[in-house]
Amino acid sequence: MQARPSSLAEVTEASELGKMTIRNCPGCGSSRSDVFYEVAGVPTNSRLLLPSRAEAIALPRGDVALAFCRGCGLVFNAVFDPGLVHDAGVHEELYAYSRMFREFQERLADQLVERYGLRGKEILEIGCGRGDFLGLLCELGANHGIGAYAGYAPDPAAGLDAGFRCEPFTDDMATGPTDLVCSNMLLEYLADPVRFIQLLRRPLTLRKGARLFLQVSNFVRTLRHFAFWEIYYARCGYFTSGTLHRLLLAQALTVSDIWTDFDGQYLMADTLAADGGAASFQPRAIV
Repeated sequence: MQARPSSLAEVTEASELGKMTIRNCPGCGSSRSDVFYEVAGVPTNSRLLLPSRAEAIALPRGDVALAFCRGCGLVFNAVFDPGLVHDAGVHEELYAYSRMFREFQERLADQLVERYGLRGKEILEIGCGRGDFLGLLCELGANHGIGAYAGYAPDPAAGLDAGFRCEPFTDDMATGPTDLVCSNMLLEYLADPVRFIQLLRRPLTLRKGARLFLQVSNFVRTLRHFAFWEIYYARCGYFTSGTLHRLLLAQALTVSDIWTDFDGQYLMADTLAADGGAASFQPRAIV
């Protein structure tokens, strides 16, 4: 039986993945990583609704090589190529039809309004999708919101003009003062999460008490349930409470709290700029 490669160096010699560019850890830049899970030739987009079987089969494919960083503990796809991922077209929006998920979104929005005192405030959500969650935050606290989504296209039938606006994301959107910067389920899809966190930190320094709220998938749950169907090409980063905490601290953010919800499927982080005066939260898990 052939020995399984245990490091990125061995992978480059032992498999077809050696033809791909091996990335350093996107969280800390370390080159000391061990590959522990590989799948070759997976579709680079798993959410597009296409008009024909032939077009679906013709979608671009890429490789997955999940690596564990020895420097910060982050798990990431070491051969991820962002140029293969295109988030354009019609997507399958299953969560919008789930009563349980809608109740979770409503509960979370209510928690954030109370936690941050969001009444008559300015809210910026990066990666807002159709604007459902931002709409809840605006409605519950009579807040004003700006939603940013790179693939956003106005849909008059969606009712997105009630108290906030959505538009394609640009770096300039994160340069003005705001009371809450929010990003749900986006960080794990970015090839450069450090730059993204640095971008989201900018508005926090412009208004006293401004907070950053992040939500990502909880990789501990994926491992605990052997849920490897949750591993797909577009998702290139896999976070635990410890790795998320370390990433935020490294970008001069104070982490006030990290918690899970939706049966442990999601991680949520409450942060602010490091000079905000709050004590740093210490996560129970270190991986």
